[in-house]
Amino acid sequence: MVTGSRSPVLGGLSLFVLAGSGALAVLLLRNARPRTVMLLGTASLFVGVGVTLLGMEAKSSLVFFAGAVVAGAGFGSGFQGTVRTVVPLAAPHERSGLLSTVYVASYLALGLPAVIGGFLIVHGGLLPAGREYGVAVMVLAAAALVAVARPARRESVPSRA
Repeated sequence: MVTGSRSPVLGGLSLFVLAGSGALAVLLLRNARPRTVMLLGTASLFVGVGVTLLGMEAKSSLVFFAGAVVAGAGFGSGFQGTVRTVVPLAAPHERSGLLSTVYVASYLALGLPAVIGGFLIVHGGLLPAGREYGVAVMVLAAAALVAVARPARRESVPSRA
């Protein structure tokens, strides 16, 4: 319906494309610096969701799927960059707890907006909810991009006098 088609195959395929491009991005960027991966991820997520929204407005499956590929790559690489940034900060015996916390936060970050999206669909329809959800994701991705793009602060080392 979002792309003008009622095919359940296209609906499932969109999720497959999103997840598949995310997994492929993780594989292709595995040797890149974590900060670079996060920059690419947040920028790709912003652009990909924007293209997906354009595909929804134009009812174009091609544009919609192109956006899903870019957004999925952004999501996968953004998550990989985050994990690769925080894990080295923890001592080896703290890493399992840290990763558990990251995954709980990630599932909450995906689950709560999905519940809100379901509410918006029931009370406003699929396309308006998709637009609002997409714009919210783009705003958050832009904020993350700005935060990651800022130069890293160096902690000052106390002088030994």
